[in-house]
Amino acid sequence: MDRTAMPDNDELNTNTSAEEQHEPGEPRAPHRPRRRRSVIRAAVLGPLLVAALLPMGLVHVVLTRSPVPSHRYAMTQLWYRFALRVVGLRVIREGGPTRGRPLLLLANHVSWTDILVLGATVPGCFVAKADMEDWPAIGFLTRFTRSIFVKRDDPRKVGEQTREIGDRLRGGEPVILFPEGTTAAGTQLKPFKSSLLGAVRLALPSEDTAMTIQTAALAYVRRGGAPMDADERRNYAAWIDDEDFAPHLTSVLFGPPMTVRLIFGDHFEAGHGTDRKHLTRRAEGDIAALLERGLTQG
Repeated sequence: MDRTAMPDNDELNTNTSAEEQHEPGEPRAPHRPRRRRSVIRAAVLGPLLVAALLPMGLVHVVLTRSPVPSHRYAMTQLWYRFALRVVGLRVIREGGPTRGRPLLLLANHVSWTDILVLGATVPGCFVAKADMEDWPAIGFLTRFTRSIFVKRDDPRKVGEQTREIGDRLRGGEPVILFPEGTTAAGTQLKPFKSSLLGAVRLALPSEDTAMTIQTAALAYVRRGGAPMDADERRNYAAWIDDEDFAPHLTSVLFGPPMTVRLIFGDHFEAGHGTDRKHLTRRAEGDIAALLERGLTQG
């Protein structure tokens, strides 16, 4: 199995920390030193992350006109990798995005941090909820990263939205879609929605060609070096849609660093005749299996 780490994850290959070696029933070591490092990291790197947007944005404008699809996301990938360092999120990656194009990548959705993890790895765009475009700061970042904004609850917009997704796919850009349509607690999946998978047909230039579908799962497994249970995963890793953003951002920035497993699944082909509901069920089953594997590995 291919197992690589993101650039900021050197600590994952070191010996088990003292916190991880505690005996059952023993109180865990306090998180104060880790919190102190988190505060220093956020205070020093946070302003640099914001300041980097201007020079990176200028280069980004030029690169978006490149005929090479991966060049269009070179700056956003660098920014995502920098952001991972700022928030202290450690990533264990298994596998990677396939080279097949056009590529639609489907993944489970736990938190806004999923975007950092996937964006640092996959040179492509996200499908985002339309209301995110108007959020302070977040709206700017979603536009900077060339997200496609959709209104999932407006049937009149589905055709227009799938056409935009299809245009990106035909242009060679991977498109990253969260089929749950919202965030979940990180332990189980919510039912997948099939409407936007109609982009499969629109992405194909002719009836005798196929598009590549690949699945991936994000499993948040540790916090401060200690394994998280379901309650901790819900309370610290997950950010459910109706929750305030600022408290969760503060918790991630200044709390003990989390570890997430990003596992890429096998890819398969989908043609003009592929039924979107069948495709949705297959993807849901594949991602559920990957998520269970990631949580089990810890």
